[in-house]
Formats: sequence, C-alpha cells, structure tokens
Amino acid sequence: MAFLHCVLNLDAGAHLAHGSELAKLRGELLSLAPEDRARVVYEALFLEEAHMDAARGGSSGVPGPEEDNGFHFLGFVKGSDGRVWELNGGMPGPLERGVLGDGEDLVSEAGLRLTVGDFVEAAREVEGGGYGGLGVSLVGLVGV
Repeated sequence: MAFLHCVLNLDAGAHLAHGSELAKLRGELLSLAPEDRARVVYEALFLEEAHMDAARGGSSGVPGPEEDNGFHFLGFVKGSDGRVWELNGGMPGPLERGVLGDGEDLVSEAGLRLTVGDFVEAAREVEGGGYGGLGVSLVGLVGV
C-alpha cells in the first residue's frame, strides 16, 4: 500500500501513463473521502491481479491472505511545501515527519534523518550490534 501511495502521489501523478489503470484509479480517488478511497482501492481487481502476479514471480512461497507474514511497508513522500509524510498502512492516516528546507530532498542528510534514519538506527541497535532478524529493504521512487 505504501508503494501504491507513493506511485499515485509522486509529483501529483505526473509520471502515470495517461489512460492507464493507475491514472484512472488516481482520478477516481481524488474526490473521495478516505474511507471511500480505501474501499475503491480494495475492490480494484487490476491491483489484486498485479499483486498476485508479482507474488507468484518470486522465489518464495506465496502466503495466503489470512496469514500474517510479519512484513510491513512504509512510504515517505515530500510535499510541494517541503513537509515529509510517512505513509504507513498500520496508521489511521499520514504522519508528518518534519519539514525540509530549500534544496533538501529525501536523500539529503536532513531527508534521511526524517525518514529511514530511525529505522537504520534501530537496526544497528538490534541484539549483537548486527541486523539480526530485522529485515529492511529500501526502494526509491523519483521524478525525472
């Protein structure tokens, strides 16, 4: 979900292919209340099909929808006003992490401190000084 939030919101959807399923979905979601947005996304068959295709293409077993797989995705986005938002499906809404100054982005020192810095620090503190069982993967989406 965090990935979907990022894709739909990066540069106000400017990178979505015109007429694509994602562009149509974004257009539909813009005028809806949060609860209605969640329902529309949940019911979007093309998202379910894409998700299952990606899951089947991996090298590990695909957990059933009722299974807790122990993984969690977060997204971070910078608004046009410099505010940095954490998009976390486990929270009732976006969390403002702070504000970046002119010329700072999410991979600047300040941006990293507001986003993945907390998680990297927590990983360092895991028992034994290593990453232990804490699995972290990072993906960056940027406009061109």
